[in-house]
Amino acid sequence: MEQRYIVKNLVNQPQIEEFTQKLRLIESRLFWGIVYCMKTGNQKRAHMLAREILYVRNIKVSLKIK
Repeated sequence: MEQRYIVKNLVNQPQIEEFTQKLRLIESRLFWGIVYCMKTGNQKRAHMLAREILYVRNIKVSLKIK
């Protein structure tokens, strides 16, 4: 909770929007990376990418970003 307020107090609105866009882009790339890994049969890497996408989603939830 406190981290969200600290971040919002230190940055302005355009920086928040830019950060939000970067998180969405990272999430999208991770998702399509998972799809590719599943198609090629690389389940170990797909699992690793799934953990990374959960980390990005956790950041979005903690900062209340949709």
